[in-house]
Amino acid sequence: MPDFYSIEDVLSFAIRLEQAAQEFYRLLSQKSHNQPVAQFLMTLVAEEKLHEAQLRQILDERGAALNHSISAEEVNRYVQAMKVSESLDYTSAVKLAMDKEKAAEMLYSVLAGVIDDATLKEMFLLLSTQEKAHKKFFEKEYRRIRVGKN
Repeated sequence: MPDFYSIEDVLSFAIRLEQAAQEFYRLLSQKSHNQPVAQFLMTLVAEEKLHEAQLRQILDERGAALNHSISAEEVNRYVQAMKVSESLDYTSAVKLAMDKEKAAEMLYSVLAGVIDDATLKEMFLLLSTQEKAHKKFFEKEYRRIRVGKN
């Protein structure tokens, strides 16, 4: 589990998670039998790449102080949501994606709450909002495939 001592640590962790999300959505798009869903998942790969680029730019430009530390529990909830089995079926993958997006939303919300810098706070709130929109898509897709199985 990572220790966060600086904004650079937080940004580096968030960048790694965005990279993991890109790989997850690539894998999930390959498992999808629904072409519009597969295309949307590849759109998410591009969005996660954009998030990574935004975080990298901030990391390259500057740092900011955290006004309190992020708890190990908050970090662990996010990391747990990213575990992917090689034998994952599509329905389970969509459920996992919902959890991943919820965790990402929470992570960025927590980061927005601990950052004093207004620009960083705004960026983390925007990322949180985008992850929430992704989660809503997966909730809708999960309901669709569950209804189709009945």
